[in-house]
Amino acid sequence: MRTIILAIWALLAPGADRYTDAGRIADAIVAVVGGDEHVASRMAVYAWKESNLRPLVVGDGGRSCGVWQMSCSRVAQLSVQEQAALWLRDVRASSLAAVDSSAKRAALRTRLAEELLARAHQSMDSSGAP
Repeated sequence: MRTIILAIWALLAPGADRYTDAGRIADAIVAVVGGDEHVASRMAVYAWKESNLRPLVVGDGGRSCGVWQMSCSRVAQLSVQEQAALWLRDVRASSLAAVDSSAKRAALRTRLAEELLARAHQSMDSSGAP
């Protein structure tokens, strides 16, 4: 599944799959999704859109931190895998509305994740990649 996540990032932005922390973030996603590629693709899209795969980024005037741009008070001292687990726990506890202030944006990102997952599979199938 790590390969799928990296392929999604490469489709979003050529070369993103080789960013310094891309492998570590992909591994964190794999560790928390329980084999669900659809959840992994959503997490990959959110990681790219929220932080451009930068674990230490701070946004929203200092209120949001980390890969998935959650409240700094919740994630400031967490590892990337702990951030991934917290983000996914929030989503599973309610919905993407727990992590995205815009329902429209959440729907668009979900659709994008599904499209990128399909394209990543097509790309890997045609190249013979695992």
